[in-house]
Amino acid sequence: IHAHVGYQYDEAIYVDSAVFALHGVGMPPTRDFGRWTAVHGRRWPLMIIPYVGTTKALVALPLFAVFGITPEVARLSGVALGCVGIAGLVTLVGIEVSPLAGLIVGALLAIHPSYLDLTVFDNGGVSVWMAAMGLVSLALANHLRRRTRPSALLLGIAGGLGIWARLNVLWLIASVIAAALFVYGRRAIPPKAQIGAMALGICCGAFPLVLYE
Repeated sequence: IHAHVGYQYDEAIYVDSAVFALHGVGMPPTRDFGRWTAVHGRRWPLMIIPYVGTTKALVALPLFAVFGITPEVARLSGVALGCVGIAGLVTLVGIEVSPLAGLIVGALLAIHPSYLDLTVFDNGGVSVWMAAMGLVSLALANHLRRRTRPSALLLGIAGGLGIWARLNVLWLIASVIAAALFVYGRRAIPPKAQIGAMALGICCGAFPLVLYE
């Protein structure tokens, strides 16, 4: 990513592996080759740094291929991830509370200065956090409606992808589990078969992190 007024270092490291994957020549952005895997003769990134996956880079990759490699296009990937966060919360709140409440939550987030600033001008991986939150919210809304092993598996996959995207998303997941137990008690504990499906889903979603480790 070439220098540009206002472009911040952390913004670049979240997408620079997409530039390398697109061109596929020269040395990877990091000499830690464990963060890369070879598929069909090309190197693909597993991790950006030991606790951050390449979610944003993979979102930026097709955008770079279509629109070119610029800071503006890199920021568009942050916008897309931020939209996933809003969509997930709107769906969950809309189903579990009311459609009007979901609409209000989405509208307030979409115009909130901090949400816009920290996802568009993403200098700390906030857009990845918000996308993980949104994806888990979508999967949770689906599971609360169906309460089956397949829906539990999808919820686990969503959580695993969030953990791979940024390892400290575990804080978010742990706080949700703690809040559910505090409010609902034993009713918040799913059947053993669903717990097993969730655990399998987490392993699948976080597989790139496990492979790196």
